[in-house]
Amino acid sequence: MTIQTKKARCNVTIKERSPMTSEEIAQIDPSGMRSLILNFPRQVEEAVVIGTASKIKFSISKISNIVVSGLGGSAIGGDLLRSYLADEIGVPIAVSRNYYLPEYVDERSLVIVSSYSGNTEETISSYHDAVKRKAKVLCITSGGSVKQLAAKKKQPVLDIGCESQANLVRYLRSRGTEAFGFDCRLE
Repeated sequence: MTIQTKKARCNVTIKERSPMTSEEIAQIDPSGMRSLILNFPRQVEEAVVIGTASKIKFSISKISNIVVSGLGGSAIGGDLLRSYLADEIGVPIAVSRNYYLPEYVDERSLVIVSSYSGNTEETISSYHDAVKRKAKVLCITSGGSVKQLAAKKKQPVLDIGCESQANLVRYLRSRGTEAFGFDCRLE
């Protein structure tokens, strides 16, 4: 194939390659990102079940903004929420990946603290920042410090844990669904 621009003419050879083997993929993808991407539709279905099962309610009329605090995969949910609901929800949604929340967070804010482990340092710090500013707080976690802190303050927790005592697992099992959580197997 020849590519020509105003400044140069280049000959490019493109070799066709056979699909990668599982072993080759594992070598360049040690964290299993390919598997996570392939399982994304299932994760979305599980998220819908979690949201449907939740009895947590907030009056949006008293909320002027939403901030999702998290890191890594815990923040991606906030990015998706912001993209999906931007035109429908009527209040701004931001994602914070820092120790402290944006300056505008106050008692009219809903801060969603998202940490799967519940022990992410930055997320715990932003939790304390939200409480200090008297924001409404919703924690999404499987346990750790975030769950303990929310329990002490009697704040709502959406338990996404995978152990047999987790709320989601109990709910799904009560509905006749074989539940294994997000990233673990029950013994």
